[in-house]
Amino acid sequence: MALLRTLCEQVLEPVRRNFDRPVIINSGYRAAAVNKAIGSNSSTSQHCKAQAADIEIPGVDNLELYKWLTSNSDYDQLILEYYTGDPQSGWVHVSYVSPDANRRERLRIDRSGVRRD
Repeated sequence: MALLRTLCEQVLEPVRRNFDRPVIINSGYRAAAVNKAIGSNSSTSQHCKAQAADIEIPGVDNLELYKWLTSNSDYDQLILEYYTGDPQSGWVHVSYVSPDANRRERLRIDRSGVRRD
């Protein structure tokens, strides 16, 4: 519970305040069995550690959300996933560990693979 609270306080609430809109969490904490059932075989998923959320904001381009987080938030990992140029395509994955442990890793994932940003 403490890890989810930290993610909310450090990342999600500042996003909500900045955009003045609700943050839609498509996926947050996932038990290992749920993670596997949806096709993720990663035993190291930060979703399973209560450190990550996949988010969108209605009416806000996911690329704009990603760029805002890049410049205005501390994070461990930030991923723009399956964005096609359509403002509502894909989602933004964001994780938070701690100020000292955050890697500030940025990635983009699409149908062709993964690339560092």
